[in-house]
Amino acid sequence: MANYRESQTYFGAVDCVTGELFLWATDNANGEGTIEFIERLRAWCQGARIVLVWDGAGYHRSQQLRDFLAQLNQADEWQVHCLRFAPYAPQENPIENLWEQANRRLRQMHQRCCSFKLI
Repeated sequence: MANYRESQTYFGAVDCVTGELFLWATDNANGEGTIEFIERLRAWCQGARIVLVWDGAGYHRSQQLRDFLAQLNQADEWQVHCLRFAPYAPQENPIENLWEQANRRLRQMHQRCCSFKLI
């Protein structure tokens, strides 16, 4: 496949009550992108308290993110709470099932397309 160095990064969240998916594409998986995702997710959730279930990626546990959450969660009731689970644990983290389906679809389609952008 052409453009093998090209990549795409997504953050996603599943509302465990409604099953609704929130998906956001970003240029980089880093602290700034993680914070921007949380801000966008909070706007989408319209003030609801959020529990994020994440793997152990460095940007999920960076000092930058911890500082952001400490500032955000100054009140008695936290606005955003983060739980960290194993890197791939779909039984613990529901979004992993969706990532697996997306990866499977990409693997199936790559032979029909000549570039990553087309896929």
